[in-house]
Amino acid sequence: MTVHTPTTNLHYLNGGGVMGKMFRSFDWTNTSLGSPDQWPACLRTAVGIVLHSSLPMMLCWGDDFVQLYNDGFSETLLNDEDHSRIFMKSFHQSRPEAWEIAYPFFLQVINTGEASVTTDHKMITTKNGIKHHGYWSCNYSPVFNEQNMVAGIIVTCHETAGPAGSYRELLESKQQLEFALHAASVGTWDLNPGTMDLDMNEQMRSWLGFERDEKISLQECIQLISEEDSERVENAIYETLKSESTGVFEIVCEIAHKKTGHKKIVRAKGRTYFDNENQPFRFSGLVQD
Repeated sequence: MTVHTPTTNLHYLNGGGVMGKMFRSFDWTNTSLGSPDQWPACLRTAVGIVLHSSLPMMLCWGDDFVQLYNDGFSETLLNDEDHSRIFMKSFHQSRPEAWEIAYPFFLQVINTGEASVTTDHKMITTKNGIKHHGYWSCNYSPVFNEQNMVAGIIVTCHETAGPAGSYRELLESKQQLEFALHAASVGTWDLNPGTMDLDMNEQMRSWLGFERDEKISLQECIQLISEEDSERVENAIYETLKSESTGVFEIVCEIAHKKTGHKKIVRAKGRTYFDNENQPFRFSGLVQD
């Protein structure tokens, strides 16, 4: 049975080539994810990023890490395998050899809530019956749910020139991921609680009017939040940074471009990371309009 849903309400499933068509025609009725129109926002965003990326990407979701991937991943890393054996199937059950390689990195992401990277892994891939020897690097990035727990992991892969070309290839991967986040209209922030300095991706900087290399402080950003929301947001941030807090941060507020004054309402979700002495060392998250 095929589930038909209006594409106007499922913009995150539009396009995406061959795999996009599979997502739209797949029978989700009895799956662990349920109907796409009922997916949580975090899953919709993650699927949209994966489907519309030019890089080979796979999203592993839920306790069983069911696999959702794009054309790039299917065409380069699935070795001509049957989609019915892989798509929406548990990673560790359907591809045990690949899982053995990926498992330590998945575990690190789950335990720390931070991305993990493997570089220059030698792999043999097969396409149209022809074996190809090459080096691959993979980035394992967490996807947080409404409770700010790791609900899924996005695996972004790219072929490298081997150990000698590692740095250049990783830089290109970062640029491609930044493009994917921008296309999905997702901003990111990373605050150093020791200095109260902020790092932001290009999307977030464009919303607030900061130049690419401009240094940003927390107070500068607070000043760009509407007068009605600024005190509430600032209090929530400092509360999140307290050692006795859960570290979870979620808020809706109005922000303004510092040069044009253009305003928009955004939802921010993030968390504080604490060291062994229960002191905050990082506060980061995502922003969507």
